[in-house]
Amino acid sequence: MDGRRPRSLWSLRDDAVLEDVEGGRVLVVRSAVDRVRLPSPHPLVRRALDRMMLGPISLENVVDAPRGAFEGSPGTDLIPALPVVLATALGRLQHLVVRSIGLDDRRGPVLSVVPVCRQARFRPVLPPPQRRVRLSCRCRLTLRGADAELFSSTACHRVLLHRPEALLTTRMLQRCVTPAQAADRATAPLLAQAIIAHVAGAGMVTAFPGEGADISPLRDPGIFDQFLPRWPD
Repeated sequence: MDGRRPRSLWSLRDDAVLEDVEGGRVLVVRSAVDRVRLPSPHPLVRRALDRMMLGPISLENVVDAPRGAFEGSPGTDLIPALPVVLATALGRLQHLVVRSIGLDDRRGPVLSVVPVCRQARFRPVLPPPQRRVRLSCRCRLTLRGADAELFSSTACHRVLLHRPEALLTTRMLQRCVTPAQAADRATAPLLAQAIIAHVAGAGMVTAFPGEGADISPLRDPGIFDQFLPRWPD
């Protein structure tokens, strides 16, 4: 069994742009989804966003924090663990921030959760170990080049599966499975749990009939279709 702990990575949407306005007193983060003004941005916020523009990063490197300072068990909401100024800014930018999982192998992210509407809010949600869950019937798994993608018309995120580990765990969710069973079957149990927590947090996992409603508390089915952009094939 591979016990390597997955790492949380942060970036901005690919179409995000940073703009200094009003003589540098306001930082604007702009994308096709929204335009957010950050007055008097703290240097830490500016440094983090500059690096997030380049791709997925560990925020520990931005603030020179000890390794693992901003990590937790799969399903942990990490924003409250960040320095207040950074947590406040990223909280306002949740609909523009891409959340990814990586490993310490320099092979890039395993999975990324990409916001696609202005209402997107995200935190990982790991179902109870013995709760039987599966992908929502509204969720579609497709291949897009080297990646696979999960998309649902009722979710505010799409999930990109960059590496085989993510695809294998997601395929387990095509049938009813408990998080404990998925971890037992995976070569990297902690990574499998983190993948499930991110897919569930994106609103794409449902409980087995009779065992509860949709897992993600941030998902509000049926109201987001009008905000979803059309993604090119």
